[in-house]
Amino acid sequence: MSPETALIRLHEREFEFIDHSIKEGYYADRDDFIRDAVKLLIHNVSKRKLDDMKIGMNKIPHDELLQVVKGSRKEVYQQIWDD
Repeated sequence: MSPETALIRLHEREFEFIDHSIKEGYYADRDDFIRDAVKLLIHNVSKRKLDDMKIGMNKIPHDELLQVVKGSRKEVYQQIWDD
């Protein structure tokens, strides 16, 4: 995938913060800072979407889950030991 170019407009104080982070040694240059910030934002949005999906899913009650596990375990034991 080839990289694309984007033009963004930031306030002077935002550039000051970025430049300060570069001087502190956290980033090599402005591009590095902005790429990292965008990747972090994409990660956070994706994580939030996954969390929203999990909330919307029906949860299996503990007792029902336990019964399913016990039943499948019995089937496995029968297949192994009865054959």
